[in-house]
Amino acid sequence: MKLIIALARASHFAPTLLVSSVAGAFTAKVWQLNLALPIALIVFVGQLCIGWSNDAIDATKDILQDRNEKPVVTQAVTASTLTRLSILAALISLPINLLGPLGFKAGALHLLAIGSGVSYNFFFKNNVFSPLPFALSFGLLPTFILVGAQIEPPVWIFLWGAALGVTAHFANCLKDIDSDVKVGIKGLPQRLGKKTSRFITVAGLLMSGNVVLAPAGLTFLALVNVPFALILLRVKLAKFFPTLMLIALVNIFGTIYFF
Repeated sequence: MKLIIALARASHFAPTLLVSSVAGAFTAKVWQLNLALPIALIVFVGQLCIGWSNDAIDATKDILQDRNEKPVVTQAVTASTLTRLSILAALISLPINLLGPLGFKAGALHLLAIGSGVSYNFFFKNNVFSPLPFALSFGLLPTFILVGAQIEPPVWIFLWGAALGVTAHFANCLKDIDSDVKVGIKGLPQRLGKKTSRFITVAGLLMSGNVVLAPAGLTFLALVNVPFALILLRVKLAKFFPTLMLIALVNIFGTIYFF
């Protein structure tokens, strides 16, 4: 049981579950209810690959930062185990995406999203282009489901997902920027610093609403993001990412409902 809990934590379980649930909910809305669970599980496997590879690659730096919330640091699981499991998840993802209910084209788009997420762990995390994988992967999430449902994806839904992805990237890095810099992590948030990264997070939230959702006709959701943005400007760093997660839930499920 301890190993299972450790593996769940190493997978970044809360974001993994959120992304999978969003995929299932959107599938139920635009496609078929009976496909919601299978596609949520397909997305879940992909998220496991991204999460496990992240903790495996970052093991040495996480130990240097004394990040005891990481199972690798507390030796609840080894980096080599996470590497093997992430490879296994990747191998499972290939057939279930290309030969599963998504169909080849949508499945290939989802594999691109998974590959983009993994590329962040291997390469983009340490350079100025670190937001790009988040923009691509989050933008593709609603896109590949619409493609699977044989619905032409509107441009705004990709841009909306991309904006939320970049926002999530900056918010997730915010509280660890100082310790990240000390161990040599040089993504864009680390280069810009806490103050600028906080403002970019707020700007990303407002942009996802007022530049994307409002023109798409979801004006109410866009307006709701204004008080949310004010909250993010004042909330403590330790609670910043969880607060953004709650705000993202309102945005995502509101958009799914009104889509």
